[in-house]
Amino acid sequence: RAVFSVHPEPFTVVARTDSGVKEFADLKGKRVNIGNPGSGQRGTMDVVMQALGWSTGDFSLASELKSSEQAQALCDALRELGWQPVHQPMLVIESHPQPRAEQRRQVMDLDQYQHVVFISGNAVICGMNWIEQFWPQLPHGLNWYAVGSSSAQQLRSYGVAAQWPRQMESEGLLALPSLRSPRGERVLLVTGEGGRNRLQQGLQERGARVDLLRVYRRLPPALTPLQLQQLFEQQNFAALLISSGEGLTNMTALLGRRAVELVADSLLVLPSQRVAELAAERGFPNLAVSDNATDQAMLRCLRESNLSK
Repeated sequence: RAVFSVHPEPFTVVARTDSGVKEFADLKGKRVNIGNPGSGQRGTMDVVMQALGWSTGDFSLASELKSSEQAQALCDALRELGWQPVHQPMLVIESHPQPRAEQRRQVMDLDQYQHVVFISGNAVICGMNWIEQFWPQLPHGLNWYAVGSSSAQQLRSYGVAAQWPRQMESEGLLALPSLRSPRGERVLLVTGEGGRNRLQQGLQERGARVDLLRVYRRLPPALTPLQLQQLFEQQNFAALLISSGEGLTNMTALLGRRAVELVADSLLVLPSQRVAELAAERGFPNLAVSDNATDQAMLRCLRESNLSK
């Protein structure tokens, strides 16, 4: 077990000559790329902001390019299929900059767990950033899990071989042989604030001792109801790709009473039967259910719908 690790961390700020930025304090009120969650750039920036008493609200825009790059990849794939995509996030992920005392204890006790489960790709990025701070060498003998193939691939980039279920959701994880009888065993769920707790409940019902390591939080988009309503009125979308129940909930809340009216002619491509049931309960008529929330599965579902472009 490592007590701590020390290494130099150069930090360079690049600003346009006409930006008026002469020293670090001048970044306040500017558009700044603070780095994607889990990156060295973001980790260093979080430490600097914490030392200065700053938050992302001190910038006119604090961008996290990695997320937009991921969205751009999906948009590029849609264009290759002949669609004209519009990217409008319904959910914003904000990582916690540094672990609090309880979270630090959980990470430092990592070798005391038998199972470590990452419930999303964001959990991998944010969680492994914390874990690597305290564990330059990962402990042996742990069972690692990812909720799906994409997050498992992300874990491989950290040198972690994780199990993942064919049914890419909590129910699929609970069906894995190594999680069927976890009585008395300790499980660390690396997750965000809020969201479903079906996996936690299912493991506890089987006698597992479950701790939640919350490494990020989900926020609604910085968008007014009028802005979103105008977007739907202007674009007349043939299809909407919605990758989570929370994204669907945020969209419905912003559109208000006009939600069903504004998307009545649009096909909602949804990541699971559970989210489809939620959409049906809210009155959305045209639904298509993907195998999971990965880009590949959502695109395949869209292709199989035979919508006209």
